[in-house]
Amino acid sequence: MTERNAPISPSPGAAQAPHAQPGGMAELTFYQYIDILRRRKWSLLGLFVGVMLLSSIYTLTRPKVYESSAILVVVNGAGNGGGRGESDILGNLAALTQARNVDTQVEILKSPELLNVAFGKLAPQDRIKGFHPDRPDAGIQKWCYRIENTLGTDTITITCQAFDPKIAAKLSGSIADTYLERDLTRTNGATKAARQYVEAQMVISAEKLSVASNDLAQFKKRSKILDSAVTLEQATIHMFALRDLNDTAQSALRASVKKVQSLHDRLASTQPRIDTLTTVEQNPEFAQIMMELSGLQLDRSKALQEFAPTEPAVTQIDGQIKAEKDRLAKVAKTVVSQSVKDINPVYDETLTAYSVEIANEAGAKVQAEYAAQALSEAEKESQAYPDAEKSLTQLTETVEELQKTHASLTERFYALAINEQSSLANGYVTSHATPSKDPTFPKVTQTIALSALFGLIISFAFVLTLERLDTRIHDPETVEKITGLPILAAVPETERGSENRPLIGSVTRGHAFLESFRILRNNISFSMPGRPIRLMAITSAGRAEGKSTTSINLAIALAMDGRRVLLIDGDLRRPSIHTTLGTSREIGLTSVVTGRISLESAVQATEYENLSSLASGPLPPNPTEFLNSVQAREVFERAAEAFDIVVVDSPPCSGLSDVQVISTFVDAVILVVSLEITRKPQLLGTMQTMWQANAPMMGVVLNRVDVTRAGYGYYYYYYYYSYEEGTGRQTRKSKKNRKSDSDKTARS
Repeated sequence: MTERNAPISPSPGAAQAPHAQPGGMAELTFYQYIDILRRRKWSLLGLFVGVMLLSSIYTLTRPKVYESSAILVVVNGAGNGGGRGESDILGNLAALTQARNVDTQVEILKSPELLNVAFGKLAPQDRIKGFHPDRPDAGIQKWCYRIENTLGTDTITITCQAFDPKIAAKLSGSIADTYLERDLTRTNGATKAARQYVEAQMVISAEKLSVASNDLAQFKKRSKILDSAVTLEQATIHMFALRDLNDTAQSALRASVKKVQSLHDRLASTQPRIDTLTTVEQNPEFAQIMMELSGLQLDRSKALQEFAPTEPAVTQIDGQIKAEKDRLAKVAKTVVSQSVKDINPVYDETLTAYSVEIANEAGAKVQAEYAAQALSEAEKESQAYPDAEKSLTQLTETVEELQKTHASLTERFYALAINEQSSLANGYVTSHATPSKDPTFPKVTQTIALSALFGLIISFAFVLTLERLDTRIHDPETVEKITGLPILAAVPETERGSENRPLIGSVTRGHAFLESFRILRNNISFSMPGRPIRLMAITSAGRAEGKSTTSINLAIALAMDGRRVLLIDGDLRRPSIHTTLGTSREIGLTSVVTGRISLESAVQATEYENLSSLASGPLPPNPTEFLNSVQAREVFERAAEAFDIVVVDSPPCSGLSDVQVISTFVDAVILVVSLEITRKPQLLGTMQTMWQANAPMMGVVLNRVDVTRAGYGYYYYYYYYSYEEGTGRQTRKSKKNRKSDSDKTARS
């Protein structure tokens, strides 16, 4: 049995091939995604329908909200009155009424006071219907309005929402109208205050003008001088000119004196000369002290040759050295030996400016003296005029000034009055709000579409999450990645339960179940043409994965090929071969190993031609040690010599070491993997156990394969075929006919 013990299925590299981690879903193909969706279609559909149902209920039960917008244009300078050169009160008015920037207007529109005033203008029934069905006295809420500036423009959009489209339009218009009314009221208030002030000044000016005119008339009547001479007028003009000239000259003189004083102070604080070249040399006294220190150090060295450091001769020298060092610390190392001074350019420049300004001061003084002298002479001349003419001139000037003031106030009064009547607000409505036909919220079509998309995303994510959490094996690709073994055959799913296992001897000719075991038989025969397999073991990762049924059907398929086949029930823990084949378990493998009966006497015939079976016999207390005994190995060797091929139904691998023992004396081990039942951790643990035992793994048999999942694209997934009577041709049957044939097989 030396040749049988060598591994025949995977090459050394195959046993170490990379495999997927348990529960992983790395590198899924398109067909695998389709298969995942097909297998979990009810979870996908249920979650999707749930999301759509909740979204639809929420959308359809929400009250409809309508939106309407008004566009307000901000105008710079609207409502301003007056112009340049006006009085201070008119300048203040312009500052009060000039337009603010657009951002400021947006903040004004958002003020709670303005919004509540605009909201209060709506009728009570409109407020209840459009905004507060349950709270009729509540004010405006933030969801009802949105005020924003269009970037790069002077427009403000006032958008309002309500449960009624007409009420939404009314609120937008009310906010815009309230803003314009309040802005116009502010502008008119400032203009009115200015007009009233000017009107009061007009009254005062008129009273003063009336008094001055009356005084002038009484003076002319009393002095009998109706008009002054031209000379008096010219003298008066000349007097005013001289006064202006004198004031100008005095101002110039004061400025010149101030500047001269400033330059004088600067000269006083600036040095005429500054150092431009300085030479630094070593201080002679410092050098002398250093020489004396050197001499003392030399004397100390000589003294130390004759005396100890504590002797007076040495300590006296130490005291002198300390004194010289203290003296050295007080003497500067270097001294300035030469210093060259030159004229300070700042001082020279300031001196020049000072000289020029002295000359200017002298000129200004001369002009001031001349102007004062001329004014004095003119005043003396004016004193020569009769007092009556002087009084007449003064009265006339007073009346003229009051007339000018009154005329100016009158002009501005009428300008303000006109401005008050024609003032404009800071903006205007360029687009009035109109009721909307369609609600803004909820948008049923859009919401349902988004809900459908959201539901699909959630459903797909949920399904993929379930798939990642699911450790069961669903497809052949995962089996190949974990095991690194080829798939020898795919056994289709049948409608029989585990208590009534289907056998290929009871199915119709051409049935997919029979074809799968024919393929398995052929793949086993072709796997090693140079060294035929005489002893093989069938195992699985766990229980209830179909290893016993596979063992029986494989044995039947091999017997149908004309070979003498022995089926041994090697599961000494839960034997089942005798139940399926209808044989006895009273004698069997354990009976032969213990020597109670011979192998020939223990082998039982079956209803299938060329197929014999060896039941388990009485179960031993220690199956692993029993199978690992020399007697058990000899029984398996004799069976392989007596029959063409021996099939051993082995126990599952998970948690048991029986298969490791069996794998040491068989030619090949076939692993049964049941889709939707076998789990990835179990299969991975099984492969690790078999690799450690250096088991001769041949390949994998996929059990319970759904033949309707042809979308796998896997070459083992074939259609169900049957032979037409009398034609010998294979025809593809429909799903309905396949189900009918399966029912007939079950009944048979």
